[in-house]
Amino acid sequence: MVRVSTGYGQGTGFVVSTDGLVLTANHVVEDADTATVQLPDNRELTASVMGRQLAADIAVLSSDGSDFAMLSLGNSDSLQIGDALIKIGYGAGLKGKSSVATGIVSAFREDDRFQLTYIQTDAPVNPGDSGGVLIDTTGEVVGIMVSKYVDVEVEGLSLAVAVNEIKSNISRLVDGETICQPFPKILDGYNFPNGTYNYSVTVPTNSYWGFGQLDSGLLGFWVWEQVVPGDRSWEY
Repeated sequence: MVRVSTGYGQGTGFVVSTDGLVLTANHVVEDADTATVQLPDNRELTASVMGRQLAADIAVLSSDGSDFAMLSLGNSDSLQIGDALIKIGYGAGLKGKSSVATGIVSAFREDDRFQLTYIQTDAPVNPGDSGGVLIDTTGEVVGIMVSKYVDVEVEGLSLAVAVNEIKSNISRLVDGETICQPFPKILDGYNFPNGTYNYSVTVPTNSYWGFGQLDSGLLGFWVWEQVVPGDRSWEY
């Protein structure tokens, strides 16, 4: 596990390759192109943000070096409700080693907007745990912590994006892509031939609107949250 920090805050990440690729939550590095990665032996490295999977809230960082200790990505589809989990992260930004807590798979939650699966767990999650991991009983990563429900009437309800939702996209993120998953609302009745379309829109406060052609040939749109408002244009 590694501590990930920018000028805007800090969270958790973990190494997924011996040459220093790090996965973390995108909101930990949302406003940054680089981050400081602190290894368990307290060495600090500068890492570049390579790519982002926006809807899943995942980012890939790259740091220089070799022979990093890494975690293996497991198969989140093999999980069942009630399975034991271990959560590891730098909760509350406390100095020293990462903290470990236990929990179970409480439920699987589907995000119909972006067609993503999340693992709900009762393992305690604190600020700073974002980008931390859920590990199964085989020692493999099955989820990445991205959010927690906070309310006086809510206890033990945290969400991790299932690792199978991001495994196949890691190579694209390493290549520098920002992956934008479509919002599943198609403008019915508007059929467009294959080709390139240009759209310019004004981004409302705290949201990010995009237009593009879906595989079906229909025009669709999607929305992301928490980006700087203003004029944007896309070409597809």
